[in-house]
Amino acid sequence: AGHAAPELFDAIAAEAAPRLSQFKPQELSILAWACAADGAAGSCRGKPSAAPVPLLFDALAAEVARRGVGGFKPQELANTAWAFAKVAHAAPALFDALSGRSLLSLDAFSPQGLANTAWAYATAGHAAPELFDAIAAEAAPRLSQFKPQELSILAWACAADGAAGSCRGKPSAAPVPLLFDALAAEVARRGVGGFKPQELANTAWAF
Repeated sequence: AGHAAPELFDAIAAEAAPRLSQFKPQELSILAWACAADGAAGSCRGKPSAAPVPLLFDALAAEVARRGVGGFKPQELANTAWAFAKVAHAAPALFDALSGRSLLSLDAFSPQGLANTAWAYATAGHAAPELFDAIAAEAAPRLSQFKPQELSILAWACAADGAAGSCRGKPSAAPVPLLFDALAAEVARRGVGGFKPQELANTAWAF
């Protein structure tokens, strides 16, 4: 709903942090996503005055490290990575764990999940060349299923990541269309009438 409720987020963060072991993977990912989407730095990242309460994203990272991500479904993996990148919260071990698990199930990721995962790793600046290789290979033949926003996010993420071997493809991956070639072909096929200004700008910048 986009309704500002900083005191509520403060209370949720304080209540949830010490109880995260009781949360299911879906609930952890929803909580992380909601706090990141809310953008309430004081609420979800904790406040200096709330020292006795673990900062929520620190607590989330610790809980994921404790239990692992084997029980996370594709959307939960994507949402968690997106959330940590959105709030610029450093958690290299968490990103490594999410990457490793995602590599096992990218074929079950939605277009939005693929785009958001690429965005998360590029935004966080967390190196994951194998993941970008796999996202490129998975996304290229499925670009007709992507919305304009998802195409632009994917292009931006690959360009921002700077992984030429990952997002532009490798010579050894000849059977897989090079992602930027595939993106260009898909945009040419459908046109750009459905692209919003930001999506046009991001796509042009990426190329």
